[in-house]
Amino acid sequence: MNKNKISLINIACNLGGNCNDVINGPEEILKAGLIEKINSAGFNIENIFSVISKNRATLSEDKSSARYMDEIVELSKEVSHIAKTELSNNNRILGIGGDHSVNLGLFSGFSSVARAPYGLIYIDAHGDINTDITTPTGNIHGMHLASLLGLGPEKLTSISGKFNKLKPSNLFHIGGSDLELAEINLIKDLNIKNMSLLEFIENGLKDLENKINDFAKNLESVWVSIDLDSINKEFAPGVAIQNRLGFNYREIYYITKFIGRLNNIVGVDIVEYSPEKDIDKRTAYLAIELIANLFGGNYSEYSEYLKLSSR
Repeated sequence: MNKNKISLINIACNLGGNCNDVINGPEEILKAGLIEKINSAGFNIENIFSVISKNRATLSEDKSSARYMDEIVELSKEVSHIAKTELSNNNRILGIGGDHSVNLGLFSGFSSVARAPYGLIYIDAHGDINTDITTPTGNIHGMHLASLLGLGPEKLTSISGKFNKLKPSNLFHIGGSDLELAEINLIKDLNIKNMSLLEFIENGLKDLENKINDFAKNLESVWVSIDLDSINKEFAPGVAIQNRLGFNYREIYYITKFIGRLNNIVGVDIVEYSPEKDIDKRTAYLAIELIANLFGGNYSEYSEYLKLSSR
């Protein structure tokens, strides 16, 4: 795999949750200089794809236990095909959402071509591991992780083939602070690796780094998915569900920096950006910085200052 070449998949989707504005997230992150800044960090974004879902705001209200499932399945199949093709061409993948249900198509495509064992590092304040039976909302952005594990409606579990996309032992959930009881029980029953936000506060960054390293060291490849709502709203106000308890800037910076030092990161997705809630593009700029970190590069206001000063 050519680690410098990145294929970008912009996925404008708001079908999975209640925040309609996240459909505008990919376009606004692009406008914040995503391509130029990631390329300046030492990468080459060559192929750019845009996948646009139907807009939840224009559809008839769906009150089922898996809302807008058919539309999300259609979108996920298209995203999965693109991801699979680009990974087969030895490019790494960057997916920009959209709500977190976009991870379903991205990881399904990845899992269909990845050499086992492979895994998922999932950073989110929420569990996203409900099913249509346990969900309190019916929103699929809170169910797709269960779908990757083979739980829930077959339409969601069979994206890119009828097989479980992810083994429970190959999932590491980080930053949880707002999980439903059913999710807590499922994580316990399946013995899923996790570090809640409270555990992180109690045990510190070094303990998390050790656990990430132990998780990833025996995997051939790793996908990383970050919901921006895992970050404190002071630093990431532009998210679907603002979080007063989340990681601060220093913490999420060094977490992503450490992950980026692993030599087996092949795909990243950043989701739930809401431009209308952002303040001076603060969240968009942070997302770009974290993306550079996760791919093993470096982009920050200071690094950009040094480059400009050396000219």
